[in-house]
Amino acid sequence: MMRNERGFTLLEAIFVLGCLSIMLAAGNIVAVKLLDVYEQQVFIRQMEKDLYYAQMFAMEKRKSVSVRIQTNDNTYTSVANGYGTLFTSYQPHTLRFRSQGTLTITYTLLGNIQNPMTVYLTNEANSPIYKLIFQLGRGRFYFAET
Repeated sequence: MMRNERGFTLLEAIFVLGCLSIMLAAGNIVAVKLLDVYEQQVFIRQMEKDLYYAQMFAMEKRKSVSVRIQTNDNTYTSVANGYGTLFTSYQPHTLRFRSQGTLTITYTLLGNIQNPMTVYLTNEANSPIYKLIFQLGRGRFYFAET
């Protein structure tokens, strides 16, 4: 039997392309999962910065500042007395606040928090993955993984 040395057979090409497709599909699944985790981490860092900004604004301007978390719209907004809305930020689709309605965190003129609370952030399966803990007193808060 004579062998043809000019190229690959159709069966060999289909086999290689099939293997390549499987590897690319598996890589895509991993990339999407990593993107969701990165998106959550970026949101946590941004929310920390926004809360610190609201606290510093309250201390600098000597005005109370409220941060309202709208759980239905997946947004949070900061409003200062006499200054209007300072910022509005949106959550990624992979995170949700667990409570219903509106949660309000109020910073006083000295940067203290008036109403300490714990806010749970859940994933799409509604299992808590982060908690945001506001401590009584000097306006301290921190995120903790659950």
